[in-house]
Amino acid sequence: MERGQQGRRIGGVAWRILLWYNENSKPHMGILIIPVRRRVVFVLEKIKFITDTACDIPLSTAMAQGVEEAPLSVTILGKTYRESYDISPQEFYELCGKSKELPVSAGVNSTEYYTRLERAWEEEYTAVCIVCINARGSVCYTAACHARDDFFEEHPEAVGKLRVEIVDSRTYSIAYGIPVMKAARMAKNGKSLDEILSFFDDWFDRVEIYFCPLTFEYVKRSGRVSRTIAFVGDALGIRPIIHIIEGKTAADAKVRGNSKITEAMEKLAVSRMLPAGDYGILVGTPRELAEDLERRLEEALSQVDGAGEVRVVLTVKSTARQVLAQDGRSTQRGSELDSTLTTV
Repeated sequence: MERGQQGRRIGGVAWRILLWYNENSKPHMGILIIPVRRRVVFVLEKIKFITDTACDIPLSTAMAQGVEEAPLSVTILGKTYRESYDISPQEFYELCGKSKELPVSAGVNSTEYYTRLERAWEEEYTAVCIVCINARGSVCYTAACHARDDFFEEHPEAVGKLRVEIVDSRTYSIAYGIPVMKAARMAKNGKSLDEILSFFDDWFDRVEIYFCPLTFEYVKRSGRVSRTIAFVGDALGIRPIIHIIEGKTAADAKVRGNSKITEAMEKLAVSRMLPAGDYGILVGTPRELAEDLERRLEEALSQVDGAGEVRVVLTVKSTARQVLAQDGRSTQRGSELDSTLTTV
């Protein structure tokens, strides 16, 4: 038995008849195959990003990217403030200098998250992504989960229409503030929430924080070290460099004097960073140390094989609240240098 083919297009749809012939060259059987046209619908996600003020991204910078920051609260000298909304970092530092007791902080409550979820639903967002400070050190993550449960209980019509993802960053400060800002840009560029969640997984699996307190005063007040150790440490100018990895803290090095801090941090960064990786610098008051560290890192990392010039800096100046949040990249094109600067 032989087989032949005939093909045509009807109404723009391709179809084909397969004919099987018998020995007398007469059609024995025919099968008509018509591919079905499928309607393809592209649904663009409208994603709202919510984080908390402990991410240390300025409110104005976050708002410019459409990112909301739910406020933590801090109580000092008998008064409670909403962090970043009612009190600036500089004002907070000034009050710490006047207070004999440590300030008391409180995480974002579930009502705050619930209100923001309701607003996102009313504004017809299709997804909300809440990125929280390390769940081991704050109630924010738990509060966000409670708010999500309460929201869907009150709004069963939102089930299947509003996706709510809550991410435990397992870290602190700009270590989760920077990726949230990047995620907002990714969404604007058409990336899906699943792609962004994968980005978060990768970032939070690898991000590390290194910090150095310039005094033992507040560590002493918290009871984490004895008064004797604090006195000797300050007297000798000892500066511990501490890391936070996967939400856990440990000391990496100890140096004598402020002048040795940036050199030690430079060595840590070069030994730990991936080529062309992002880095951030957050400074409370000593701006000159941040500038020295930035200069050192730019020079050292530019010599790493495969590394490009990457600058991500966030600073809070001591005399006035000045925030510099930028992600700058430079590339060489022949004999010309092409530089771009993007605010995070």
